[in-house]
Amino acid sequence: MALSPSACFQRTKAIKEAGYFVNFQTEMDLDRICEHVLAYVEFKLANNTIAGRAAFEEAIQLIPEFMDCVRVSDDIDYISFTCFPDIKALISIV
Repeated sequence: MALSPSACFQRTKAIKEAGYFVNFQTEMDLDRICEHVLAYVEFKLANNTIAGRAAFEEAIQLIPEFMDCVRVSDDIDYISFTCFPDIKALISIV
């Protein structure tokens, strides 16, 4: 038996209001909905010497998607604010 969208919505709403739903979960196709992915990327350098930091800073300046990069202390050496065209581009570079 097929239900109209309105009938499905009303039944779902009633079940939700009665407290039967514990949570909602969905799997989304991020490639279809995400454009211009903004992300913070943390870096931990294997070579945290002056020369190692200089090499990292020089290399990251060549990647235009990394818009800002600051040196921090503690467990992370650098954090960068980035803008990539999509999720795949972000994953491929980090």
